[in-house]
Amino acid sequence: MKPGTLLGWFRQMAAQKYDSSKKKVGRPRKKKDIRKLVIAMALANLGWGYTKIRDALRTGLKIEIGRTTVANILLEEGIEPAPEREKKRTWKQFMNSHWETLYACDFFSVEALGGVLPQ
Repeated sequence: MKPGTLLGWFRQMAAQKYDSSKKKVGRPRKKKDIRKLVIAMALANLGWGYTKIRDALRTGLKIEIGRTTVANILLEEGIEPAPEREKKRTWKQFMNSHWETLYACDFFSVEALGGVLPQ
C-alpha cells in the first residue's frame, strides 16, 4: 500500500465526519397520532390554550409534550391561538359545546303568573 492511498482514505473519512449534508437537523417531529390528538383537542375545546392542552395530555394520557410543541403543531395546521379561535366560533360549534347543559334548560323551568303559586 502506498502512503498516498492511506492519506486519501484518511481524507475521505475526515470529510465524512464533518459532512452535515446527509444528517437530519433538529429534533424529530412528534408522532402523527399525538399531532392529531392535539389538533382534535384544540378544535373541540376552543377556549383551551396551549398550556391547557399540554396539561390535559400530561395528566390524562401521560403524554409528555411541551407548550411550545403544542403551539408549533397548531401553527403548522393553521389553527389560531385560543382567544382568536373563540372569537370565530360558529353557532353550530357553540350549540355542540354547550348541548349537555342547554337541552336541560327548558325541561326544568317553572312558570308562575303573578308571583303567587296556588297551594
